[in-house]
Amino acid sequence: MLRRWILGLALLAALAAALLQGPQPAQATIHCMRIHAVMAGANGDTSIQYVELRLAAGLLTGATNSTKLLFFDASGNQTGAFTLGSTFGFSNTPGSILLGTAGLQAAAGVTPDFIIPANVIAPAGKIQFVHTTDCLLTGTIIDSVAYGSFTGTVDCGTTPTVALPTAGTQALTLQNLMNTCSDNSTEYALQAAAPRTNGGATGSFAPPPGAVGGIGGVAEGAVSEVDSAALAADGSGGPPYALIAGASAAAGIIAAGAWYARRRWLG
Repeated sequence: MLRRWILGLALLAALAAALLQGPQPAQATIHCMRIHAVMAGANGDTSIQYVELRLAAGLLTGATNSTKLLFFDASGNQTGAFTLGSTFGFSNTPGSILLGTAGLQAAAGVTPDFIIPANVIAPAGKIQFVHTTDCLLTGTIIDSVAYGSFTGTVDCGTTPTVALPTAGTQALTLQNLMNTCSDNSTEYALQAAAPRTNGGATGSFAPPPGAVGGIGGVAEGAVSEVDSAALAADGSGGPPYALIAGASAAAGIIAAGAWYARRRWLG
């Protein structure tokens, strides 16, 4: 009888604890998203910008739940805000939400999940991803990245990461998918931009004008073609063949001279 009574009390205690805790679906979904990548411009065009949010590793489902992105300038003044009002599910691992300007689609070939205003992302500043609680249920800042010459409050660590370039096609990219941020200066690095949508489509950018390849960005392939055509006109076959032929001829002359001198010396 006593054993049944103790077991009943234990079941009641477990039920009470479950009721007090209540359901927490957001903590396991949108509140564990990170600011995965940020781009302030492509090939000098600052109307091409995006922020990609990505779920922490191992999470598959989520909803936006009216979370917000807050944008700040280099001095720490808030310059913009964007509320994510739609509900999303994530079929890919880890799931992404792409917020981009209208110019992103033409530049990268992907349609953003949300359209944000042009020029909302400063080359130096801070972006916060906020809601009523974070992944650990201890605050309202889900994630934050400060970059460049930002002089305001750094939420993750003490030092901003590198500045966002507007030339070229690089994005500030998160190097891990931990549930929470730790240090902006070590967690982010510049990488080739590859914005990914909620559906899993990944965009890419054309290289900047003149960046054909070669050392220092010189279009050495085009120069070689011109030189080859010019030299081929006299039958030499282009720069590599001309150099090889010249070297072979010089070696032959030296060898012949050495043979003649040896014959003369030996008598």
